[in-house]
Amino acid sequence: MATPALGIWKSSNGFPAVTVSTINEYKDAEGFFLVKVDVEGDPMDLELDPEEWDMFTKANALTPA
Repeated sequence: MATPALGIWKSSNGFPAVTVSTINEYKDAEGFFLVKVDVEGDPMDLELDPEEWDMFTKANALTPA
């Protein structure tokens, strides 16, 4: 399963680019992390596990740029 990586993730199907600025892994919830992202000027925090990140990137055809 994929894990987030810092930087810009671009889509091949028209989804806006996603910029990952920080990744914090939870110490008391192993395998879960908080990812700060920016999607076309809209900053947000995503709480995900590797399976959820994998689904997010596949659904939006995102790959690291």
